[in-house]
Formats: sequence, structure tokens, C-alpha cells
Amino acid sequence: MYTNDERLVNMANLPLNQINTQSMVLLLGALNALSGAEIATLGSVRLVELINTVNLDFSLVPDDKIVDILINLPIDVIPQLQSAVATRIINALSTESLATLPENPRVALIQASKLATVTTLTSVPNSSTYGSSITFTATVSPSAATGTVDFKDNGISLTGCSSQPLSGGSATCATASLSVGVHTVTAAYGGDSHYLISTGNLIQTVSSGYSPPPDPPITPPIIVTPPVIEPPIVVTPPIIETPTNFDSDNDGQDDAIEAGRDTDGDGVTDNLDANDDNDGIDSVIESQVPERPSADGQIISGDGNGDGVTDTVQPNVTSLPFLHTDTAISNPGDAPPVYVTLAAGGVNNNDVHLTNVTQEDAPPDLPDDPAAPQLPLGLIRFTAELPPDISTQDFELFVPPEVAINGYWKQTAGGSSWANLA
Repeated sequence: MYTNDERLVNMANLPLNQINTQSMVLLLGALNALSGAEIATLGSVRLVELINTVNLDFSLVPDDKIVDILINLPIDVIPQLQSAVATRIINALSTESLATLPENPRVALIQASKLATVTTLTSVPNSSTYGSSITFTATVSPSAATGTVDFKDNGISLTGCSSQPLSGGSATCATASLSVGVHTVTAAYGGDSHYLISTGNLIQTVSSGYSPPPDPPITPPIIVTPPVIEPPIVVTPPIIETPTNFDSDNDGQDDAIEAGRDTDGDGVTDNLDANDDNDGIDSVIESQVPERPSADGQIISGDGNGDGVTDTVQPNVTSLPFLHTDTAISNPGDAPPVYVTLAAGGVNNNDVHLTNVTQEDAPPDLPDDPAAPQLPLGLIRFTAELPPDISTQDFELFVPPEVAINGYWKQTAGGSSWANLA
């Protein structure tokens, strides 16, 4: 017969890889003979190695002895028992004996007897839009697990998705309540009498579903070309050197001056507007009119009427090249271009808007008389938009000195005679 000390020595030194029927009989005898306190002296590590390695039949150990051993086991031993070992211990105990165990070892033993589970979570669709329904599916393995799954959004149970029952190892939740943003959704399996709890999670992205409209196409500035009569005439303005400063629309004016100005109120600042004053003449062409000194002797670039202001920013002043011939339309030949400037004068000049300024042929039936109209540039046609309360308006026409004229003539309403306005 062995003494208890000898039994403890045997248990402490028994090679785990040499367990046989005889050694199992000795271990059963030791468990029956030793108290729980004596067995606990072996230490947590050795006890876990012995109990998990040896396939002991605990039904051969009396209930009171098992209870005594469990009560005296170190607190960290029971949770390390293999599920099958913990199950054999529970099955060996009667219901009454199990109930006599203190709560801590009893709960730990029951937990140790349970099998581990793995919970995975999927969603359809995984990337969704606000207000659309999303279906979450939790799959628990092993599929024999029973119980419920709680679906949570950032730790808070989703409405209508708590305690969803497992069926065939899976549980589902459908919701349309997720707000716009990124969500951490968790499926928490609560376990049952045979299986441990486990969780699975995923990231669910919910977008607003709003797509901003595409940027509107950029409409290039419209260059209004005066109407012409066949054959078409290409008027080549005098070439000037490109300014060395920044001039986005090439009208001879610095962007720094034009950027904060919208002369014609069309929503396009003058530095980007091909026709600053909306008179139908491209600002590049209008800006090249020869300068006319103002009354105080100032010379301003692009000032064709000598009022000290560049013509491109005055709706009431228009400068453009005419062909130096009275048949510019029907027979232009190689007539050179000369600049003319039409200006609305008088007190209302700033409120007048000139448009559609064009050159036309002189009438062919003018009398050959020095006193008759001399029209070396033909006729000028234009449209003047006056303020609502104005019925009369003064106009000024500026031509180069090399153009020989004998007045400013206007044909009478009937067309039978001419009146010299000069």
C-alpha cells in the first residue's frame, strides 16, 4: 500500500507519455485516498496536465470526493479543463452533489464543459444607401449550437434585432435604420448549455445616396460678328504687339484692372469677356483704335473719341475698322482699313447702348456735285438703345484725317434728299 505522500510523489512524477491502465488505477486510488487540499499541493500546472491527459472515469470517484477536490483546486485550474474532461466530471456528479458546489467552481466547471464557437457576420449589401434595407446574417459554428444572437450597432442593440433565434446555425436581422456613416456592427451569440458565447463583426458603410450634379459645361464667350453680304469680307485690323503684362482676353488691358469689373453686367468679369461692353465688337479689335487726345491732353490707350476712357468699357462708344472705300460690301478691292468711332454724346450718353454698328455701300445714285454728299466710307448703320424717357440723342462720329468728307449726311425719311448734320 502507498502512503499519501508516496501517492503525491507518484502523481508529481508520473510521465504523461507513459500513462497506461495500471497508472490510471493508481491515479484513481490516489484521488480516492487523498483529500482535495492534498491534491491541490501539486500546483495548477501539474493538475491541468494530469486531468487533461488522463482519460479518467470519474464515475469511480465518490461524489463527495469530487466535490472536495473541486473546492480545493486552484482558481485557475477549472477554466483550463478540456471540454470533454469537464463534461465527464459533471456527468459523474449527481444533481444534488453538483448543487452543493460553491458558485465559482460550479459556474467555472459548467463553462469549461462547453464547446467553443465561432461567429461570423455578413451583410447584403455591405455598402448601402440611407433608408435602404440591409440584411445581416450571423453564422455560428458548430451548427448544432442553439440559442440567440444579438445584433448591435456600435455596441447598441439594433431595433427589432436583439435575441434573434438560431436556426441551423444561423440567425438574420433586416434593418433600414442605420444612419449615414461608417458603422461597426456586431453579432453576439449568447451560448447555450453546451456551447460558449462568441462574437463576429463587420464594417457597414451607409452613404447618403446623393450624387452632386456634374459641373455645367463652360460656354466660351460668344463673339458677335456683324452681318455681311456675300461675298464675305475679312477685315484684318492693324497688328499691335502683345502686351507684356497679364491680359487674359488680349484686349490691351491688364487683368489687375479688369478682374474686378463687369462692364456689361453679363456675369463675366472684363478680363475674361471677349466683348466687355456688349456692343458686338470684339474687345481685342476695339482696343486697337488709334488714340485721340482728350480735352486736357491725356492720351489713353484704346480711346477713339478722346473722352479719356478706353472704348471697350463704354457701351455708348464703339470703335471698329471700316474699309476706306464707298463700296466696302459690293466691291472692297484692296481698300485699306481705317478706324472709325461712333459715340453717343450729350447728358444721357452713359445710359445709351450702341450695337450692330456696320459699314454699308454708299448709294449708287448720288449726284456728281461737290455740294452733294461725299461718302468715302459709305454708310454707317447702327442700333442705339435709349433710356425709356429719352426720345432724342446726340451722336458723334470720329474718322481719321486722311478720310476726306464734306459733312455728316443723313438721308431723309422719304429717301429723296440728304441732310448735312455737320
